[in-house]
Amino acid sequence: MKKGIIFFSYLFLYSLGRMYIETIRIDSNNKNFVTKNNVLFRLNEKGTRVSLIFYAPQKETTKYKINMPVETIESEAFTSAENLKNLTIGKQVTSIEEYAFMNCQNLEKIKTYSDSKLKTIGEGAFNRCFNLKSIRIPEKVDFLGRGTFDYCSTRIKIT
Repeated sequence: MKKGIIFFSYLFLYSLGRMYIETIRIDSNNKNFVTKNNVLFRLNEKGTRVSLIFYAPQKETTKYKINMPVETIESEAFTSAENLKNLTIGKQVTSIEEYAFMNCQNLEKIKTYSDSKLKTIGEGAFNRCFNLKSIRIPEKVDFLGRGTFDYCSTRIKIT
């Protein structure tokens, strides 16, 4: 593998028009990206994780906690995460970008902390999360994008 190249092991299923990601590997010498348990992170110049870029859609776990030092959940990072049901967003996350959780059809509960630094939830962030039942919007959130909860078919308890 070439130094610094991102490698995705994937299988296309054309009948569904979807890409299935099995594993994500990053060259150990890459200073810009790192993976942990098939989740891809962008690093800052200090080598700490600052952005969660990609969560493998076929990851088998039903729970995931975004830990420090992630500050941003990037656009479409969790798109179509099939098995994800419960998500905890870490205290250091300040921004959830556009369509970050789009089409997470089994996502039911999103937990945030009362002392969360979250300020921005982008357009369509939870679009098509058909089974979303509860989310706590932290006090510091000052922007909810248009259509944040579009096409969520259950009643959502927003606190």
